Amino acid sequence: MGKTSNEIKQRWKKENCVQVNVAVPPAVAQAFKNRCLIEGVSFASELTRLMNGQYGSTVVKKLPDFSVQTRPKRRVSLARIIAITEAILDAEQVYLHNIPDNLSGSIRYEAASNAVSALEEALDNLRTVYASR
Repeated sequence: MGKTSNEIKQRWKKENCVQVNVAVPPAVAQAFKNRCLIEGVSFASELTRLMNGQYGSTVVKKLPDFSVQTRPKRRVSLARIIAITEAILDAEQVYLHNIPDNLSGSIRYEAASNAVSALEEALDNLRTVYASR
């Protein structure tokens, strides 16, 4: 009698992978989980990518599938775009608020202010599209 697909996968993992257990503070774990969700990657693939980058492994990561052919896939992709745009907006707002008062009329301040305005408008449009689907 032949092996099931699951048994074959488990055997391959046992021969080719090492399980790594990591204890981190809950806030760090949640932030990592959120980032993986936003980027649409699994915990294992993201940890592998980080380890490869740190230690120069020669393992090549397969590019993710960005196809958005079905409505559910488009909704998931749109939700990710909204989450990423929100994160960028938050970072830009922090940058804007950290510019010293004596530079409030500078080119740097104006660029950051324009970026915040544009990102807020983009988010409004994205949320409108997401709500209408």
